[in-house]
Amino acid sequence: MITNPRGGYSFLPGSTYLSFAAVAQPGYALERAIFRTPRPLDSGFEAVQKHLASLGRPAQALCGLEFRQYSSLQWPRPRFDEFNMRHAHRLENADMLVGGKVPVARTNVVLNTGQPEEEGGLHAFTYTVPAARPAARPDFLLAAIPEVRFLPGVEEVIAKGETSPEALHRKIRYILDTATARLAEMGVSWDDATGIQLYSEADLKPIFKDVLLAALKAGGWRGVQWHHALPPVGPSIIELDARSVRADITLE
Repeated sequence: MITNPRGGYSFLPGSTYLSFAAVAQPGYALERAIFRTPRPLDSGFEAVQKHLASLGRPAQALCGLEFRQYSSLQWPRPRFDEFNMRHAHRLENADMLVGGKVPVARTNVVLNTGQPEEEGGLHAFTYTVPAARPAARPDFLLAAIPEVRFLPGVEEVIAKGETSPEALHRKIRYILDTATARLAEMGVSWDDATGIQLYSEADLKPIFKDVLLAALKAGGWRGVQWHHALPPVGPSIIELDARSVRADITLE
């Protein structure tokens, strides 16, 4: 974990365009704001900064972003790479990098509307605020995790192209094991989660109770929000993220 002193949180470094996780430092809590209608990227980022300023928080308090795209197809890799480059430059220009690394965790998904591509954008964001009261365990945020093992120079999709119950079990098991390890690095657990989001169009019902809910423990008892959506780039077909926040608010 790397400390982001201006933001009031620590983060687990990930790729060149996102961090894998963020956890509030002592004296801070996390809040999550949802746009009732997703905002285009540029105006959405401006709205985030305006909201933070209204709370007296610096831009560096931003620790999580959730993007939604509306399309019948996942993105081609070059398009996703271009999006990531724009995103990283946006954060760099806002003086939000820490030691040259992106501290902000991220979730990207494509919602299959069955229609030609529509305008998508920024769906929600998470940030730190001074904590009104001390907490037994810190608030946290997990970036979305796909069933992809990232090896040097290689992306290995678990059970690539398979959707049998056994293959889906392997996919979910990999995601859960990866997520659990990241939670442990932050000193938290599934029991602390206040929100868990699952993204897939696959039929996960055969393994939902005995595999997924069994692993999530108390976090699963609070419910899992299942979105009929896909990771931004194929052939991955499942993503999962999680959070523990003091408040969820909706912005008009």
